[in-house]
Amino acid sequence: MLLKTTKEIIKPKLAVLLEEAKNAELCRDIEESKRIFSSFWQDIETDPDVSDFEAVVQAELLRLCGFFLSWLGHSQSKANYQLRGKDLLTRAIEIFEELDHLNKTAEARAMLAVCYWYEGEIEECESILQFTEEQFKENQLHPVYLQIRLNRLATLHWKKDSEKAVEIIEELKIPIELCQDWRLKTMYHNQAGVFYCLSGKYDKAVFNQNETIRFARRIKSSRFVAITLNNFAFLDMQMGNFEAAHSHIEEAISIFENLNDTGWIPHTLDTKALLLNKENKCEEALETIESAISYFAKGDDYSGLVDAFWTKIQILLQLDRKSGALILFSELATLASQRIGEVAVQKYADLFADLLYAGKNLPLADEVKNYKKQMVSQSLRRNNASITDTASELGISHQSLSDILHNQFPELRKEFGLNNRMRRDSKIISKKTEPAAKNRTKKTREQEVRKITPVDLSRSEIVFENFDLSDNDEIITFIAPSYILGQFGVAGDSIICVVKQDFQPGQPFIICERENTAYDCGIAAIDDLTGYFYLICGDDEPKPFSSNEFFSIGRIAGFCLLESISDQQVMFKALKL
Repeated sequence: MLLKTTKEIIKPKLAVLLEEAKNAELCRDIEESKRIFSSFWQDIETDPDVSDFEAVVQAELLRLCGFFLSWLGHSQSKANYQLRGKDLLTRAIEIFEELDHLNKTAEARAMLAVCYWYEGEIEECESILQFTEEQFKENQLHPVYLQIRLNRLATLHWKKDSEKAVEIIEELKIPIELCQDWRLKTMYHNQAGVFYCLSGKYDKAVFNQNETIRFARRIKSSRFVAITLNNFAFLDMQMGNFEAAHSHIEEAISIFENLNDTGWIPHTLDTKALLLNKENKCEEALETIESAISYFAKGDDYSGLVDAFWTKIQILLQLDRKSGALILFSELATLASQRIGEVAVQKYADLFADLLYAGKNLPLADEVKNYKKQMVSQSLRRNNASITDTASELGISHQSLSDILHNQFPELRKEFGLNNRMRRDSKIISKKTEPAAKNRTKKTREQEVRKITPVDLSRSEIVFENFDLSDNDEIITFIAPSYILGQFGVAGDSIICVVKQDFQPGQPFIICERENTAYDCGIAAIDDLTGYFYLICGDDEPKPFSSNEFFSIGRIAGFCLLESISDQQVMFKALKL
């Protein structure tokens, strides 16, 4: 039987109520929260009356109810719910401060910051988080500190600062492993998956997104599962796996529709529109983003609405509807200025400028070259100067992009700090006239001896992704620790499959020392000026070698993470070069 007033809630029942409310908050379970709160709060369209409780209970109930309103408003596109949530959280903060409950004050402030985030007030959100974080610098294992740092990642995502975000993710790795809050574990792996995707570290992204789903199911949160599926769809799209992307995004949309989460549905529709646009299904993409905008317009998620406007602008430009794109950008800039701030206006203005090209009345060949330079420059900037990711985005090979930068636009090499990087092809890779000293090379290897441990896969079916074997090819398979293939974005111990063949520039190769059979892995390269052979390993200096010291085992046909191996089949995936 439901209790009608706060006076009727006796202490034993109050303790149960608070514990159940916290668990529902942990799982973001809207319906369960409504059921629990109905014992003293029958009409959520009016603020709860908690005046009959002692001060500390008042504050905790106001905190719980305030965040509930914020989450409900965001999930179901309810107008003014963020404002009401902020009001209840502010009242909770004031009471906690009077009682000198620093941890609870900080927890409520972190939730207040989320309300501002949901409204698109990025600067205010970040300001609150920075202020609150100061209290926990000496206790970085505290759950509230972890919550604050995870919330900071959301603002970094909006700012497109993936480098700083990855630093925080690495910093939080151990504290999160020690943390007992499954919701925080879920949030951590979700954010890690997003930023590893944006950084081009797709294997790490896939691992963390799978971990998110595992933890989300553990706490029985279908909303977290759906949010992760949406992010998985974006990751699939980045990797060019469009079939999987559509499967993931449709499943996410279905879950949100069943939950009636009209605040989350437009975010998935935005992702779907980006996917369709990537496939050049522009009319369908336009229809999809229009649907997303109509959802956003009903609530307070102005950041989501502005993002949807930006997606629509990209689609309109793809359809060559430039005037429509310009008119919509004016609307975007006005909304961003009013609801988010001038920082947002500048952000989208810079993005829009990158999509435009102004003719300079040059001869055709020079005009084309100028436009080509702008495209390459913009892609390098979007991909953090990664040659591999830029080449993929432009639809050309790694070697072709290297040639373009070396022969046509050397000034871009200097601008993006590429002059000190060796080229992974058969052209000139170094100005050195002789290899580095033999002792230095051997010392480096002695610090991290890598012995070959063969693996017998004769009882399993071996399948290759994007690699064809002939009947004459001889292969060897062995275990490689996680650090061996880390330079290619592989996260985890793996089995490497190597096809024995002669040294071939531009390909991933395994070489082995003749003296102690320690092996090394990297991209093969040859200096045309000197004829010296090199192995380029990640960001390290190129490693010179001669046939007297080393021999080539062969080219890496693929890898398979140990955790994904089955008894029946071993699927070797191609390395991302």
